[in-house]
Amino acid sequence: PDNTLIANTAHIYFDFNPAIVTNTTQSLMVYNLPQTGTGITVQARILLAGGYDPATSLMNTTLRQNNQLPIAQPFNTAPWNYTGSEAVSNLAAIPANATDWVLIELRSAANLDVVIAQRAVFLLNDGSLLDPDGTIGTHFPQVAQSGSYYVLVRPRNHVALASAATLTYPNNYIDYTLTANVNGGASQLTTVATNTGATKAADANANGSVTFTDYNVFVTQLPQLVGYLSADFNLDGRITTKDFDLYRSSAGAIGVTLVRY
Repeated sequence: PDNTLIANTAHIYFDFNPAIVTNTTQSLMVYNLPQTGTGITVQARILLAGGYDPATSLMNTTLRQNNQLPIAQPFNTAPWNYTGSEAVSNLAAIPANATDWVLIELRSAANLDVVIAQRAVFLLNDGSLLDPDGTIGTHFPQVAQSGSYYVLVRPRNHVALASAATLTYPNNYIDYTLTANVNGGASQLTTVATNTGATKAADANANGSVTFTDYNVFVTQLPQLVGYLSADFNLDGRITTKDFDLYRSSAGAIGVTLVRY
């Protein structure tokens, strides 16, 4: 019931109304989150190591500042082959604090091979999500308002992450910067600050691992120099040696089976 005190032994964090509390040592109060009419809204925090700036504790927004982010979701090619129509009307409609697009995926609690739904959203520089329809989080209008799912986050060029356990809705906030919340734990994250992890950069082909194939993508795209490119691991709109350095630091990273293509 609302206002019930529970022990936070699983380190799963819920989005409070009006505030978000992410105290890792104390118990917390669980509230029912307001829903957006129909379906469910998935709220989460995820950081991309390549775009993270420890000086600000935020990711950069260079692609947005340079008008290099596309207005329509970019996951309509392999390996995602996602056919969703998520988009905004023009470049000005992209949030000023957007870092990139990510693809959110719900998997069945009963059968991990079953994808219940997918939706592409903007990843903001503080790690939060914003649906192109204006909803804070990711709005799945056709998903039942009560249910349990594994939740995956698929970036364009960082290793995807999955929740360590099923999440029950409508209470639905998860912080992927905390190892206890991530399937595979610390092996899936790069530490970017105290008690804060980010998903690993340099998965250029988005297959869930960082291998020599990703280096080949880097080499192939290097002559293009500027653009919305998968080998732009630091998300600054350019292919440079900084991107190679991120590849070198992540080489050998392997996502959990659930996120690999």
